[in-house]
Amino acid sequence: MQGVDLFIDACAVLARKGLAFSALVAGDGPERARLEAHCTGLGLASCVRFLGQVSNTDVVYRHLDLLVLPSRSEGLPNTMLEAMGADVPVVATAVGAVPEAVGTSSAAHLVAPGSAAVLVEAIERALIHGDSPEAALARREVVSRFSLERRLEAHVQLYRELLEERTGVTPACAGSPAQ
Repeated sequence: MQGVDLFIDACAVLARKGLAFSALVAGDGPERARLEAHCTGLGLASCVRFLGQVSNTDVVYRHLDLLVLPSRSEGLPNTMLEAMGADVPVVATAVGAVPEAVGTSSAAHLVAPGSAAVLVEAIERALIHGDSPEAALARREVVSRFSLERRLEAHVQLYRELLEERTGVTPACAGSPAQ
């Protein structure tokens, strides 16, 4: 749960500012007990709920006003793509492939990693200013670039190129993998 501690610290600041909210933490791991104790110590037990492993994330996304991905390191997070696909606004740290996936669009509020204060500002901005039609469109564009079909097509193309490069034979298969 890399970065969840920063999210919890950000929640504490938001609560002290008088913002009424409910936060859900999905996932499980060896740090969970420590993070739950940290929440309790900060007086957040009533507003931060730990869900553990979630098998049906669609149900969770339907209840979110905002997804916060506070990772200190990351690849290309499926969580972010799934939330965008469910039309949930995203605040994420600019780590790993996140900036590349989002590009210069308004698909997500990107922040520097490692700071609860920066998360607080981005969360407040996202919640206070709401979502724009441009941001919703940008999220759909990001999701379409990383759809399962697009990823399958890219893998098939890579295999074709490798086969031709290594054997000199051009594969005879035609069409996309979805056909």
